[in-house]
Formats: sequence, structure tokens, C-alpha cells
Amino acid sequence: MKRQSSTTTSVVDEITFFGTHKIPLEVKRIIPILPLLSSRSTNKVIKLVVEYVMGPDLNVYDPKLAEQMIGTKNAKDLEKINKLLETELSAGIEKLKKKSDIEHAKYAQKTGIFSVLFTGFYCILRACIRHKLSSEDFKLQLIHLQLDEKIVNLLYNVIDKQYIFVYNHK
Repeated sequence: MKRQSSTTTSVVDEITFFGTHKIPLEVKRIIPILPLLSSRSTNKVIKLVVEYVMGPDLNVYDPKLAEQMIGTKNAKDLEKINKLLETELSAGIEKLKKKSDIEHAKYAQKTGIFSVLFTGFYCILRACIRHKLSSEDFKLQLIHLQLDEKIVNLLYNVIDKQYIFVYNHK
């Protein structure tokens, strides 16, 4: 019987878009709680992150742009999304088994789940854009992160439709 080599590659080694092969804490915090949340509410956060990353179209005059950039109009909407996310997280937190997953969920409850999700998704998108991944490579990297399939598909669909990744790898 042969001994297996101790130099086997881990999942982290296959995640190339973070550069250092270390998953940022902001991303680690969202991974265990995402399956507890509905696709609808998660999709709202993802769309807001994409809008933030893409920024406003400054070539088109919009008299409400200043109000939107300050955030006064959207504050109530964000508050509603956060309350919905908090309700979903509270309802599903007992499903978590690992101590670290429970700690991440409690951190999200304490600091605000919306901000935790927004930051985690932003880190993922920023890293993928920085490394110029195609949408297909992006999807593969999300699978390597061991994200829930519904989240992978949500991110992939939103990104693919937004044309953030216009790079073709040949």
C-alpha cells in the first residue's frame, strides 16, 4: 500500500483569482451563510454590488444622480433588504453545524448582514475583474470556492448579463 503524497492540491490552491491563494476573510464570512438565504434577497445584494462596481454612466445627464450617489433615496430600500436578510439568517442559523460557520453567521448578525454580503461579493467581483476572467472561468472559480450552486448561478447570470467580463481567453 502506497502512502499518498502530502503535496496534494487543496481547493484553495485551485482558486487563482485571489492571487495569494488565500480566500479573504470577507469571502469566508459569506460562504456558510449564503445557503440560508433566499435567492431573491441574495440576488438583490448581488445586483447592488454590480451597480456599484460598474458605477453610474457619467456621460448621461441625470438630475437625480447626486441624490443617488449620496444614498438618501436608497437608504430605506437597503434597510428593507437588510431586515429581510436578517430574518432569513435568523430562521436558518440552527442549520449550521461547524463552529466557524456559526461564528461567521453571528458576526453577520452583529455587524449587519447586508454589509457582510456586500463586502464579500464585492471582494469576489473585484478579484475576478482584476484577473480579467471570462464569465466561464469566473463560474469555475466560484465552484472551486464551494459556493452553493444557486449562488454560483446567480452570480454567473448577473455577471454574464452585465458584460463585466469582456475578455476572451484563447
